[in-house]
Amino acid sequence: MTLSSSSPATSYACPTVTVSLNNNVLLEGQSESLLLVEIVQGDPLLDYTVTLQTSASAPFGLVQSSVIFPAPLRGPTAVGVVATGTYDNYARTGDASGFINATLQRAGCPLSSVSSNTITVLDNDRYVFIAPATVSGGAASGMDPNVYWDNFCAAQRGTHHNVAWKALIATSTRQSPVSGGLNWVLRPTHNYIRSDRMEMAGPWVFDTNALAIPLFPFGNVVEANETPAAPIWLGFSYQWENTGTNCNNWQAGASTALTAEPGGMDLGTFFITEAADCTAVGTILCVEQ
Repeated sequence: MTLSSSSPATSYACPTVTVSLNNNVLLEGQSESLLLVEIVQGDPLLDYTVTLQTSASAPFGLVQSSVIFPAPLRGPTAVGVVATGTYDNYARTGDASGFINATLQRAGCPLSSVSSNTITVLDNDRYVFIAPATVSGGAASGMDPNVYWDNFCAAQRGTHHNVAWKALIATSTRQSPVSGGLNWVLRPTHNYIRSDRMEMAGPWVFDTNALAIPLFPFGNVVEANETPAAPIWLGFSYQWENTGTNCNNWQAGASTALTAEPGGMDLGTFFITEAADCTAVGTILCVEQ
C-alpha cells in the first residue's frame, strides 16, 4: 500500500518596515518628499497596517502633510510621505529637530518599527534694522568700507539679540550675487524680519530668493516710534547691481551715491533714482548674519 503525503504548510516570517530619507535637513516651511518602504517577508494574503509618527519639537516641528497608502496593505509596498518644517510666525527662535518613524503591525507578529530618522529644521528668519544714526557718504575715508559700515551697524545695536550685524551696502569688495557675490551679507531663501529692539518676533520685511537677492514687495523696515530723517546709503541699482556710484567706495564727500527710501516697499519707491550728494548725511540698512 502506498501512503500519500502532503506538503508541509508554508511558514511565513513576520514582516518588517524601514524608512529612508531623501534629505535630513529642511529649511523652515520647506517641503521634502520622504520614501517609506515596507519590506514584507510573510504571507501576501494577510493584511497589515503601517502607522507613521512625527515629532512636535518646539518651537516648531514636522507636520505629516500626506501619507499615501491603501488600506489594507499587502505585499511589498512603497509609500511616499511629505514632511514639512512649519512656519513659526517670523520668530527668531533657532533651529529644531524632529523625527519620522514608522511602525508595522500584523496579527500574530510583534510590532516592527524603525527609529532615529532625525530631521533638522533650520530657522530661516534673520533680523534687519535701519541704523538710527546718520553720517556723510564719505565717512569711511581712509578705512576699509566693509569694516567701517559693519562696525557702524554693531555700534547701533551692540549685543542686541546677541547676533552679529553687517551692512547691506555696495563696496568694491562687497558685491551682490548679481555682480559676483563677493562678501555678500544676505542668505538665500530666508525671511528678514524687523528687529524692533528686544522682541523675538518682528514684522516681516522681505524674503530672499535662491540667489540671496531681496524680493519685492517689502514690508515696513522702519521700526515703531522711529522716523528716519535721511535716506539709506546703498550703492546698488534697482537690479541689485554694484554700480560704483558709492561715494568713491565711501571714501570721498565730493561725489555721489545711490540711496534708498527707508519707507519704500516696492521697487519704484525703495530705490531713489537720483544719486545723492555724498556731503549729505544718510543712514544704513543692517542685517543679521
